[in-house]
Amino acid sequence: GGATSGGRGLRATSKTDKNYFEDDLCSALLSADSIQDRCSRQGCHRVLIHPKSDERFENPVDWTESGGASVDIGLPSPDCRAAPRMESRLRGDGKPLTPRVVLGPGVLLSVLAAVAICHGSCNHRVPSPAEVVHHVYLKPERLTKRSSPDDLQLKIKIIYDSSVDQLPADKRRLVKDKLFPQAIDFLQRAFSVRRRVGPILLSRQCATNQYMRKRDDPHRYCQESCADVTRCGPVIVPHHHLQQCKVCSEFGKSCGPTGPPDGPGVEGSDFVLYVSGITTERCGQENIVAYAAYCQLEAELDRPIAGYANLCPTMISSQPQEFEGMLSTVKHEIIHALGFSAGLFAFYHDDEGKPLTPRFASGLPAFNESLGLYQWSEAVIRRVSRLWDIRGGVMVRHHVHVMVTPRVVEEARNHFNCPILEGMELENQGGPALNSITGRKDFWRTRP
Repeated sequence: GGATSGGRGLRATSKTDKNYFEDDLCSALLSADSIQDRCSRQGCHRVLIHPKSDERFENPVDWTESGGASVDIGLPSPDCRAAPRMESRLRGDGKPLTPRVVLGPGVLLSVLAAVAICHGSCNHRVPSPAEVVHHVYLKPERLTKRSSPDDLQLKIKIIYDSSVDQLPADKRRLVKDKLFPQAIDFLQRAFSVRRRVGPILLSRQCATNQYMRKRDDPHRYCQESCADVTRCGPVIVPHHHLQQCKVCSEFGKSCGPTGPPDGPGVEGSDFVLYVSGITTERCGQENIVAYAAYCQLEAELDRPIAGYANLCPTMISSQPQEFEGMLSTVKHEIIHALGFSAGLFAFYHDDEGKPLTPRFASGLPAFNESLGLYQWSEAVIRRVSRLWDIRGGVMVRHHVHVMVTPRVVEEARNHFNCPILEGMELENQGGPALNSITGRKDFWRTRP
C-alpha cells in the first residue's frame, strides 16, 4: 500500500459519539453513504458533516453558513446507524474496547475497514505475481488449543532492515522505539489467528521465476536454480529465514535439494514484517509516506506469513505533532500486508477452510490480465446497482462493488441495523470504476 500525507478524513458521527470515534479503530467508519438507499425504507435521512468541527447539519443552509462545502453526504438516521451498538463496545472509562478479528479460514474483515485508516489519501498497489510466493510449505504442526484469547493473539515479528539503522538518529529512534512498536501492539491486540506452533521458514525465489511442483510433494522446485537473494518488497530476506533451495532440471527429470540447509526460521510468530527505510522509485510518487504489502503466503489457507513496510526517508517526521498521523499511516499499511488487499480477494477462505473462489490444478485462481489481479468469485465481491438521491430531487443509478463474504455481511447488517444490506461497498474515491478493486485507491471512503 502507499499512504500520502494530508488531512484526516471525516468521521461519520456526531460530537456525542466523539469518544468512540476518536480511537483509531473507528475514525474511518465503513462507508456510510454506501448504504443510504438500502436503509431509506427504514427511516434514513441525509445529513451534512462540517469538515472541521465534525458537527452534523440536517439543514443545508446551516451547513453553508457554518463554512461547510456544498456537498451531500448520505448517512443513516438513528434508526439505522449503530449508535446503540456503540455503547456496548465502550469500557467503563468511556474508551472503546478493541475488537478481535480472526485471521484464518473465517474472513471477518469489517473491522479492518475501521482499523485501516490513513493520514490522508491512500494508494495501495497490489504486488505483481512475480513479487509474491504462493503455497509456502510450513511443517505440519498441531494447532494451538483455543483455550484463551492470549493463546490466539496474533504475533507479528518485526525485522528491521539495515536501511533503518542508516536513518538519522531522531528518525531511527522514532521508527524503532515508537512508531512500529505501537502499531504492532495495537494490531496484535486487535487480531486473533489460528496459529501453528513452529517456525516460519520462507521459500526461496527462483532465478528465472519459473518453478515446478511434484505430485504429492508440497514444496516448489525452481527450474535449474534459485535466485541468489530472496526479496520481500525492497528488503533482502536473511538467509537464516529461508528454506533450502530445491531445484529441478529443465524438463523436471531430476529434482532435489541443493545448497545450504533450512535455516532456523522465525520462531514464535504468525507473521514476519520486514521494515525498511529506502528511497525507492515509489517514494517519489504522490508524496508517499509509506507503503506495504505481503510477499509470501502459506499453503493451507493462503494466509500471508511475510510482508514488508517501507518508509520513505524524506517523509519521516520526528515532529511530535506529526506522530499520530504517521502512526495511523503505519497501521493502515500493515493492514494491507496482513491481507486486506484486492490482490488477495481471490484467496479468501470460508470458516471451514474452503476457498471461496475456484482454483485450477495449480492451486491458483484464474488471473485477470486486464486488472493485473487474480479473479475473485461472486462469493467474495459482487457488482450491484445503487440509487443515489442527489440535490434537486434527482435519482442517479450507479454500479458499485460490494464485499459479500458471510462475516462481512453479518457485521455490516448488525452495525447499521439494516438487514437488507448485501455487504460492504468498496471505495472508488471518485476515480475510475475499478480503482478500489485494482488497489489504486483506498478501499473505504473518507472525506477530505
